[in-house]
Amino acid sequence: MYRLLPLLLLSLPTVLLAGTITDRTWPRATILRMAAPTLDGTLALGEWDAAVALTGFTRLPGSDLIGNPPLVKVAWSDEGLMVGAQVPLPPGQLARARVTDFDGTVWEDDCMEVHLDRGHAHQKNYQFIVNALGTRFDALGGDRAFNADWQAAAVNQPGQWSCEVLIPWEAMGEAAAVGDLDGFNVVVNSSYLGGTLTLSPITRSAHETARYLHLVYGEDLAVALEGLDANAPQDIRVRALGTGEATLAERADGSVYYNSRLHWPQARRPTSRRHAVSRDSGATWDDWAIVDTLPDGPQTTAYGCMGGLVRLPVEDRDILLFSNVDTTGARRERTTVWVSCDGGMTWPLKRLVDEGPGGYSSLAAGRPETASEGSIYLFYEAGGGRARLARLNLSWLLAGEATGNGQLPAWLARSSE
Repeated sequence: MYRLLPLLLLSLPTVLLAGTITDRTWPRATILRMAAPTLDGTLALGEWDAAVALTGFTRLPGSDLIGNPPLVKVAWSDEGLMVGAQVPLPPGQLARARVTDFDGTVWEDDCMEVHLDRGHAHQKNYQFIVNALGTRFDALGGDRAFNADWQAAAVNQPGQWSCEVLIPWEAMGEAAAVGDLDGFNVVVNSSYLGGTLTLSPITRSAHETARYLHLVYGEDLAVALEGLDANAPQDIRVRALGTGEATLAERADGSVYYNSRLHWPQARRPTSRRHAVSRDSGATWDDWAIVDTLPDGPQTTAYGCMGGLVRLPVEDRDILLFSNVDTTGARRERTTVWVSCDGGMTWPLKRLVDEGPGGYSSLAAGRPETASEGSIYLFYEAGGGRARLARLNLSWLLAGEATGNGQLPAWLARSSE
């Protein structure tokens, strides 16, 4: 079972016990693959878009969220781990940094520290530090004799300093693979923000590996809590990387079915839709999967296309309909509706509605005991700035084409004869 949890649960009480690898309530971050940026110390637009943003720093000692926090972005590739940070400063002021020698006392400057506990064995941690001048320091379990081949760059500007770090897997043993988990923390030492700031719920030292957050190396989807700022709690938001323009349907048992566009060319099978199910009103999501039967727009591109979703108001039944274009060509065309009779787990039927130009679409079902009862409404783009509304019914859809993904249930097959 694949379970999606919020990336970070911070401002935790200091009495919280350290989390084991299997503890799904412990702070966890899932990061995605990304091409390496140009390492110049600036988190340029377009270069870090695939990275997961981590926010929610606390100040040691303590467990309260700070205001105006740094922004950290993290991603990975087959070559290594990438971490970038933007740290606020007073208007017109530069960061305080003076150390220019490698392996000097850079932690006394305004700096960023990356800590990694490979396999989260709660033993020795790799430590990589870069200050606002771009000076580097590394150690293993506190041993400064450790020296690795890694890269960092920083830019110190009035009002903000930033840095980028690229750490090859060769510097830390074996390369990470999809699904692997490491202990991870980012510490920012900031004279402006009041001292030592941490992402993980450490209480005494940056070397408390047992209290590092769980860093998971993902491939398809990550859900991030962004804007965790004590000065602006109203700005907290959830961002799903790799998905967008999602559709939702409440099923007969009260669970919520989620189906989403991808728009993520680096992901596996990027021309197919993604789905998940929540059984606790959206707090967590299970059964995440790639739905190969449902296309995400034209199959020649990973750009995707917004689709429609609706559950028909049939008591104790989970008949879901999905709409999108269904084409192997380059244009959005052939608007089609798919039918599921088990709440979105399989999609055994589809029927073409319009062979012509298509695009975004939405679905709605008529209400029982009204003039619209039994009708299904499909509203879709039809090219040239036009839109069309088609009125369908279930009997018409059931005469469609079999997809090979499941079968119609006996009760529906009988009722359609």
